[in-house]
Amino acid sequence: MAPAGTVINGGTANFNATATTASGTLSSGNLSGSGTLALLSDLVKQLGPDHLIVRMAGTIYGSTETTFYVIAVYFGAVGVKRTRHAVPAGLIADAVGVAASVVICRLVFGGG
Repeated sequence: MAPAGTVINGGTANFNATATTASGTLSSGNLSGSGTLALLSDLVKQLGPDHLIVRMAGTIYGSTETTFYVIAVYFGAVGVKRTRHAVPAGLIADAVGVAASVVICRLVFGGG
């Protein structure tokens, strides 16, 4: 089990994310799919697949979207110039997905 405040390097994605095991939280930015997968892989290697934080991270990985990628690819494909409220709405949806993942994992898998 990793100590509280362990910094996990995402390897090829060149980012740092902090897993705080004392409070059971995981903080990371809005990452690319490969960057998030690298973080999830590092968490599984360090904490094991049955750790509550790893389960939360896996649920977050499956419930959030790479917002900026979707906006760039899909809006670019149809020629949208002004995204207007799409970026804030996408980021809010990501935040809600993270919060729901944490709550649901705590309810289903325990953890205080």
